[in-house]
Amino acid sequence: MPTISLTISAQDLTRAVDALSVRWGYPIVLENGDPNPQTKGEFVRQKIGQWVKSEVRAHELGTAQAAVTVSEVVIS
Repeated sequence: MPTISLTISAQDLTRAVDALSVRWGYPIVLENGDPNPQTKGEFVRQKIGQWVKSEVRAHELGTAQAAVTVSEVVIS
């Protein structure tokens, strides 16, 4: 399977994961009070995947909408 990869320097990786986990709402503690078993890195990887899917869907929807033309609508 083809891969999309993102390369970040070792010195910036922690900063990037910390920043993205804060911006995307990583919960350190779950609603039930338990510690989150998902690491920040796993959370960020999941969110990046969701973001890519969302962007593809938005693009495809826009393309589909642009392909539709309505010449006249009559309601009587």
